[in-house]
Amino acid sequence: MFQCGLCKNHYSRLDHLSRHVRSHTQSKPYQCHICTKSFGRTDLLRRHLVAHGLSTNAQQSGQHHSRVLRDAPDRVSQACRACAANHLRCTEKKPCQRCVERAIDCIWTPSKLRIVSEHSPETPVQGGIDRSPGGVHHGTSSAPGIPQQPSFAMQGIVLTSPSEVDGVTTDGETGLHAADANHQLFPLHSDAALMPGHWSWFGSQDFDLSTSLDLNDMDLQFLEQYNQHVPFVWEAAGQQHQRLEYTHAPDRIAGDHGAGGGGSDASERASLCAETIRQAYWRFRPSSDDHGAAEEINLSLPSSSSQIGSPETRIPLEKRATRAKLLVAARDKIVTVVVTHCRPENLPLAIESFPTVELLDILVQFYLTSPIAQTDSFIHAATFDPNEKRPELLAAMAAAGAILTGDPTLSKLGYAIQECVRVALPRLWESDNSTIRDLQLLQTFLITLEIGVWSGQSRKVEIAESILMCLVTMLRRDGKMKASGYPDTVLPSADASEDLENAWQTWIYHESFKRLVYRVVQHDSFSSLTLLGKPCIPPAELTLPFPSSAALWSAIDARTWRSMFPSGCNPRKLALVDYLDDPEGFLAHAPVLDMAVARSAFLSCAWTLCWEHSQLESLQRASARRWNGLLLASRRDELLRLLNHFRICMGPQPALQHGGLALRLEHILLHLHTSLEDIHVFAGMEGPDAARAIRPIIAAWTDTEMARRAIWHAGQVLRLARAMPKKTIQEASAVMVYHAGLALWVYGLLSDDGRLGERWANGAGGGGLPPVGLEDVETLATQRFVQFGTGMPHIKGVDTSQGRAVDMDIPLSRPDKVMEVVVGILCGNHEGTPRPPLVERLVRLMMAVQQSSGTK
Repeated sequence: MFQCGLCKNHYSRLDHLSRHVRSHTQSKPYQCHICTKSFGRTDLLRRHLVAHGLSTNAQQSGQHHSRVLRDAPDRVSQACRACAANHLRCTEKKPCQRCVERAIDCIWTPSKLRIVSEHSPETPVQGGIDRSPGGVHHGTSSAPGIPQQPSFAMQGIVLTSPSEVDGVTTDGETGLHAADANHQLFPLHSDAALMPGHWSWFGSQDFDLSTSLDLNDMDLQFLEQYNQHVPFVWEAAGQQHQRLEYTHAPDRIAGDHGAGGGGSDASERASLCAETIRQAYWRFRPSSDDHGAAEEINLSLPSSSSQIGSPETRIPLEKRATRAKLLVAARDKIVTVVVTHCRPENLPLAIESFPTVELLDILVQFYLTSPIAQTDSFIHAATFDPNEKRPELLAAMAAAGAILTGDPTLSKLGYAIQECVRVALPRLWESDNSTIRDLQLLQTFLITLEIGVWSGQSRKVEIAESILMCLVTMLRRDGKMKASGYPDTVLPSADASEDLENAWQTWIYHESFKRLVYRVVQHDSFSSLTLLGKPCIPPAELTLPFPSSAALWSAIDARTWRSMFPSGCNPRKLALVDYLDDPEGFLAHAPVLDMAVARSAFLSCAWTLCWEHSQLESLQRASARRWNGLLLASRRDELLRLLNHFRICMGPQPALQHGGLALRLEHILLHLHTSLEDIHVFAGMEGPDAARAIRPIIAAWTDTEMARRAIWHAGQVLRLARAMPKKTIQEASAVMVYHAGLALWVYGLLSDDGRLGERWANGAGGGGLPPVGLEDVETLATQRFVQFGTGMPHIKGVDTSQGRAVDMDIPLSRPDKVMEVVVGILCGNHEGTPRPPLVERLVRLMMAVQQSSGTK
């Protein structure tokens, strides 16, 4: 229940939080009575006393001399490279005994001992940190450019490299002392002696380190009050909870050192990028601690205060989707579902502090009205009464609403509830197999899948990906993907009110299944493009009719529904195959159909067709003799003609009228002209060997017309993303922006062997090739560039080097700046509010790629 106010880590004990706070402040209250060196932890002080040859009891009794701990082994001044790499004890005499016994080379850096006075003015000690020129050293470390922890045999002996004995080493570019420059890049940590192999970055401190920061009784009362009242994060308040602030300087990446600092080289930056890609949210590495019960501790909420207000009063709910409010009986059913699937040791906490009925009701309404969730596409709000719905559905909706609030505490609660519901559904279906056809349970299953895929947590993502086929199978075997699964709607006479009500409810039931199926189709395509996997639903299987118009779906009662029901045209005869056959002629049926669902289904089908084409191209590249390249080229032309026809039918301004659909269209066209799988391999997903192997293939691709068309569509993705409203680049749209950034980055990195910059400079001077804006509307210059390669491509950026933001053109020959622009688009869309977990992970990935841009 104790939370750190800086990094939001939680602890179960107050003394653990106190020790953690000292890691941020670098406060070291435990001081050695001999050398006055300070430590942040008592165990570090005890180990330091061992180096003096004293026991802890000697310090406590005031004695300055005591018996030597004969069983305590002496620490060597420096370990050889083999012993240090394997974390084994080395010997003072070199070559060491271990290397001699194993007949291996004993490699170490010779050092000289320089005795300094404990109170020498040239070696001041501040807070226990030696800031003298020799106080921090560049020894052998686990990674190039990362300083190793200095080893001191006893106080007053400093290890100095031979080059530092005669004079003070300085950085040639900055003029700073080597130790000072190194300390700026890697601030020392109070527990640094226990850090495994590298130094951690804790950002800048905005308070005086000389002030005593020991926790007194007043501080403990403040921490207790703070941890009981974690505020909701919205708008301006969200600026206080940004865990990863975007910076225009390319030397700060997710806690790692920059491309130009610390002496790191290109190979190190490439290794860092590869490791970050391999640890992406879609690359799950299971461990024994990964299980659903680990989240059950988040099922409880802190108590609220009358001064701050209850949680539900701080959720910015502008309107309600339903008139009926959640009652206590429905809340009890939700609690029963949750606690039934908790471990026994977590039951008391979950029952005692589970959200109130008011908070659950607000969370359900927040989910129903969220523009991100778009629940009106498959949940009928006019007849939605939470007290008549299954508790599993209400729990899933409350979980989704809690995550959408953006509050860290509520988000953890939402993920914990989602985990309980995910476990409860299979048990319920196993106890009663007839429930696999229950509409509400299928809706619940879909909501849990959407939460898992967009959670940014690799475990939840892999589970959601693997169990999607269960939902698809249940809908398929129930016949809900076929036209035969939906009977004709029979309208009763106007006088038969009871029959009219029954007909309306029957229509809502079948219409809900239609919309559920198309929502699953959209989720399937989004999951495929996010995880670069095969779609589960083939387009030819979808013969069910399109849903009726949104106006008919939102009718508030049966009589209104009957008055709006189309009489001249039966919408059940219009399906996906009709849209694919003639997109332009299909527009004539727009008044009686939900065109938003129809367009989304069309693009989902187009994504599946393009994905299959890209897989055939991969096979053709591996075995060209068995596949006809002309046939594949003809297939691509057919897909391009279909997508361009769809673009024309959308209207002259698709970015304003159908922003999300236009973004999906440009992303599909990007995927059709490039292999996103190959780009991820080149970025390091499968290791450096695979990246080197794929490099010639991607380099050859950058010289083709397909590559130029790909980056044109990538630029259009950025243009559409800039025009999206605030806080709407989430989930699949964030992944599309990420893919566009990768395509632009790899093109600028490998095209023309790096000579794009010189040609851009010539073009800017007026005597070379003209610049081509990839985010502009299509012009004659754009067509010349795409077809003939004439022109220098660039995207829009902002220059802040002069202290103010100035619009400028960023050429693709600067891949690091290009990736910086893409990161800025994602971060700028969520400026002032916390970024969703998936967006946060994507930002970290792109910043890692940005750091590796110096390697070709």
